[in-house]
Amino acid sequence: MTRPNAVTYALLMEGLCAREDYKTTGKMAFDMEYRDCKPDAVNYGVLMSDHGGAGISRD
Repeated sequence: MTRPNAVTYALLMEGLCAREDYKTTGKMAFDMEYRDCKPDAVNYGVLMSDHGGAGISRD
């Protein structure tokens, strides 16, 4: 069985961000770690732009 890699997750997360589905994007990041897929710089970049686009901050 083929497993998704970091590139697959990055593409899916970018698509979710384009739809402004920020909640599912965050869940996908957790799913990635659960499936032992190490995030890379692209994945973190998508998450950062996701949080910025949603107006989420850690104030």
